[in-house]
Amino acid sequence: MAVNADGSKETQRIRMDIPKVDAVFVGTGDLFAAMLLAWTHDHPDDLKV
Repeated sequence: MAVNADGSKETQRIRMDIPKVDAVFVGTGDLFAAMLLAWTHDHPDDLKV
């Protein structure tokens, strides 16, 4: 919920569809590596080195 400058309240509903990945992540390193791999696959030219 947000309050506008004039004091009126506004709500916004957001829907996200997140596909389920059939995998097991043991620790934060596994999850980070999987997310980084997915990002570089979808955005191959958007990783600064």
